[in-house]
Amino acid sequence: ASAIRTVQRAQEPGADPDEIRSEIEAEVRAERERSLASGHGRLSRFAKDGWTFVKETGAHAEPLWGTRDKTVWAPGESLMIVGAPGVGKTTLAHQVVFARLGLSETVLEMPVAPSRRVLYLAMDRPKQIAKAMARRVFDTDEKILRERLVVWEGPLPASLDKEPDLLADLAAAHRADTIVIDSLKDAVSTMVDDGLAVAFHNARNRALRGGVEILELHHQRKATADAPRGQRPSLDQVYGSTWYVSGAGSVLFVTGKAGDPAVTLHHLKTPTGEIG
Repeated sequence: ASAIRTVQRAQEPGADPDEIRSEIEAEVRAERERSLASGHGRLSRFAKDGWTFVKETGAHAEPLWGTRDKTVWAPGESLMIVGAPGVGKTTLAHQVVFARLGLSETVLEMPVAPSRRVLYLAMDRPKQIAKAMARRVFDTDEKILRERLVVWEGPLPASLDKEPDLLADLAAAHRADTIVIDSLKDAVSTMVDDGLAVAFHNARNRALRGGVEILELHHQRKATADAPRGQRPSLDQVYGSTWYVSGAGSVLFVTGKAGDPAVTLHHLKTPTGEIG
């Protein structure tokens, strides 16, 4: 309103152009200061002093899965389970999910911390995911599964690399503190574009920053499936852009053949010590 009055004054007979110019510049400075002041809370909300960052951001919190010395899944960092189709990564993920729901206390003889509510994004063959879950569900589990497990069936309304707020919004909409992405290839536009991989990592970080824990299921490069049994894989054998694994806190790689009664688990990226 004051800017409009200044412009009206400039149109009056005998108005001093220099004086009007000074008033306009003053209005511009004042508006800039008001904008900065109103945005200050938004810009500083996630900033903290160095001591608080080092001591109070959960760097020494108990792991979600594992121990302090051998952590599989650290709070505030995503866990990625990689493997060929049928090798057991979904089975392992379901064991962890049910432990998070309180239906068991350990997975692979390592403790699992409880979760308030899990949102499972069943995008990759949801009927097979349901069949795999059904093998370990009993009638006595009905109340827990109804109240604390939510399953999204099929594709998301948008890919996570195009809508970086979607993952956090889904968690908030379903009151979930844990999200399982099954699988990663179904949540993004393409796996090989570095720029889109970074965009997904932003979506991942926004959810983590909001207190949502993330478990991701992902595939390996095809050639890795034919590697000799027992050969240790490497992170560059994970399918897609390197930025997917670079942004993950922990990476488990399951090797073997589909349907094998015994497979090998490799801990390729570790928050603390390797679990073996």
